Amino acid sequence: MIIAMEAWQYAALQSSFQHHHEKLFLLTLLDPKESAKYRGYAAFNIQAPYGGSPSVFEEYFDCVSI
Repeated sequence: MIIAMEAWQYAALQSSFQHHHEKLFLLTLLDPKESAKYRGYAAFNIQAPYGGSPSVFEEYFDCVSI
C-alpha cells in the first residue's frame, strides 16, 4: 500500500507505477465522510506544516488529532 498526501504525489506515483495502481491511495479519500467536509485544495491534499514555526505545528496537530 502506497499512500500519497497530496494529489500531485498521487498523480506522480500513478505515472511511475502504472502496473500497481491498485496499491496507490490518496489519504484524504480514505475517509469519504471526513473529506466531504472540505472543498477545493483541502478536499484532496493535506497541507503539512513543514518549515513552519512551532505554533504552526501546534495548530496543525490540534486540527488532525483524534
